Amino acid sequence: MNQKTTSIMRNGNLGFVLQKTGTFRLRTKTVAIIAFSALLLLVTNVGQAQRKMENLGRGTVAMRSSASQVFVSWRILGLEFNAGVKYNLYRGTTLIASNLNVSNYVDNITTNSTYQVAAVVGTTVQPKSPAVNVTTTIHGTNTIPCLKVPIRNTAGYTPKFIFTGDLDGNGELDFVFSKQPDDPAKTILLEAYTSKGVFLWQADMGPNSVNKYNIEPGSSTLDIGHGDNFTVYDLNSDGKAEVIVRVANGVKFGDGSTFSYAADNNRQFIVILNGMTGAQLAYKSVPTDFLADGPMNGHMGIAYIDGINPSIIWEAKNRVGSGNFNEMITAYTWLGGGISLNWTRLRPAASEGSFPDGHQIRCLDVNGDGKDDVLPMGHAINGTNGTVLYSLKATANMNHGDRFQIGDMDPSRPGLEGYAIQQNNPTGMAWGYYDAKTGALLKSQTLAPTVDYGRGLAGDFDPTVAGWEFWTFTDGIYNVNGTRTSTVLPASYPNMRIFWDGDNLSENLDNGKMTKWNHVGDYEDRLYTFRNYIQVGANVPGLYGDIIGDWREEIVYLADDKNSLLIFTSTAPTSIRMYTLLHNPAYRNCLTSRGYYASTGTDFYFGNGMVAPPTPNIVYANRTTPTGTFQIKADDQLLSLSTINELETTEAATVVFPNPSSEAFNISVGGSFNYVIYDQSGKKVEAGSGDNNSKIGGNLKPAIYILNITTSTGEVKKYKLVKQ
Repeated sequence: MNQKTTSIMRNGNLGFVLQKTGTFRLRTKTVAIIAFSALLLLVTNVGQAQRKMENLGRGTVAMRSSASQVFVSWRILGLEFNAGVKYNLYRGTTLIASNLNVSNYVDNITTNSTYQVAAVVGTTVQPKSPAVNVTTTIHGTNTIPCLKVPIRNTAGYTPKFIFTGDLDGNGELDFVFSKQPDDPAKTILLEAYTSKGVFLWQADMGPNSVNKYNIEPGSSTLDIGHGDNFTVYDLNSDGKAEVIVRVANGVKFGDGSTFSYAADNNRQFIVILNGMTGAQLAYKSVPTDFLADGPMNGHMGIAYIDGINPSIIWEAKNRVGSGNFNEMITAYTWLGGGISLNWTRLRPAASEGSFPDGHQIRCLDVNGDGKDDVLPMGHAINGTNGTVLYSLKATANMNHGDRFQIGDMDPSRPGLEGYAIQQNNPTGMAWGYYDAKTGALLKSQTLAPTVDYGRGLAGDFDPTVAGWEFWTFTDGIYNVNGTRTSTVLPASYPNMRIFWDGDNLSENLDNGKMTKWNHVGDYEDRLYTFRNYIQVGANVPGLYGDIIGDWREEIVYLADDKNSLLIFTSTAPTSIRMYTLLHNPAYRNCLTSRGYYASTGTDFYFGNGMVAPPTPNIVYANRTTPTGTFQIKADDQLLSLSTINELETTEAATVVFPNPSSEAFNISVGGSFNYVIYDQSGKKVEAGSGDNNSKIGGNLKPAIYILNITTSTGEVKKYKLVKQ
């Protein structure tokens, strides 16, 4: 490799490997394909815009799993997954495993050391990740180790739900959580910590957080009833997450300043806080259409309503007297200046029955346009403009229910599906399984009398039947095809689907117990019972999800002494290669909302018989774009690239259309031109000339290509061609 080669990296993540102002010469065609594919990681799926998502680090963890073994796991980043990237593992300075295809390893050793991971792109070893020590900590009477994140123990207060995001920009996830007072006359607190437990700041939610009535709480409460009202995310894609909070008069921020709107204590505002300092960056009043009925309590989350940038979603309700509830859904975007209100969706109390809601929201793309939609259980909202996609009342005769999930539950049918339980549906419906794009009912179960089915769970629990299973408190476990796969109900509540033991099936987490359904014997196997922890309300942890290590999900409890957060991570080896679920758009959005805490989920089928999912359609936030002219040379073919991730598929002056195309591409240029098309290995596959309007690429196979056009004036244009 030429000594001029510059490797642009961050925390060991795969970036560009390019040569600036020189020639980057590849020794073999095979290597050329790999290296060029690495460049194309940022231009895949260009038929839709690419989301700006977290520029994550390696997330390496090393756990003492037995006296003679250390289990090490790390992240495969989203854009590495299908690029043939391998991994080297180091103990101290010693290479102990090379070219690993998976992201976990068992080191048979009795002593403790440090571990680092390096990605291998082609034959080039990338910089190592930061060294991590072996975790040996056992908390209380637990029998497995856990990571302990120290926190401040505030007398008379207990942390509740935990949100996570990269506050300090180091590529790892930090923590923000509310603290609830034992004394109802005291105010609610909000605190932020780094991933290592360094205290950052505390906010006091003020006098309007004292009313903690779970149905109609005060205007600045957090985590009361089903309302969370705050979240954490990098909104302006600068690499550092902000904290987003619904506030009212009298809230004291982390920098000591106070939010003041003394004219009306019921008036509410969306505020963006600096994640590192807790200082206010921007605020905006929420719409006041339902203000006469009091302050609103609701669910906050993140959705990419334009398919590129994250937006804030706040779905909130207040009650008209002792009757029905108004619902207001608002979408906001903040890119570093003022907060923009994108749209408002109002549902008056009189229409509650026609557009039923639930106790949580889900934000993901259900209609396939590349932009997230908003689902408050019983109806779906188009994220682009706030209009109604469908109501389950109209399409499936479904009403309010306490839990619902959205995901690819049946790989044999296109799109996503939903599973929702029912509360006192007058038809006797217990649960409904439906098309998440249209709301059309696919399967359901009707029983008498009508009851409140308070929990329900969907996941792949039985590998002998294609697709997912689900159950609630009826007469057994059902498959997506409508058949009952077991007449026995698991002993645990159907609470939280989780990936833990290393296969592609789901486990269940309920009340501190990790269980796995034994489809042969029709009973649950107990995988582990957690001890010496404090959980939240309905037998759930403060946080669970894939936050460190490989793709399995961690469980974060509050320690029983309230001095630390306990992070439990799986130490079971797995042969499944999977990218970090944090880089799956639907999954990452799940971690930004709570309500009645429900299961996470991906937008691809995860279960028995699954195939490798496609590369997520993302770019890394705050990724430095190379400047200047870069060249790549393969088999004596010269391909000139200039910030390839920013190449257009069309342009006003020189138009290439349609693009993507399944046939030929039209070129419209003012005057004569020459063109060359290169494939992913840098090989010239087509060349020619034209005048004004021409067709090209008709014989190309489906793939991504680079098109260079040289006009009669000597101007060079570069485009991505996507042949379908």
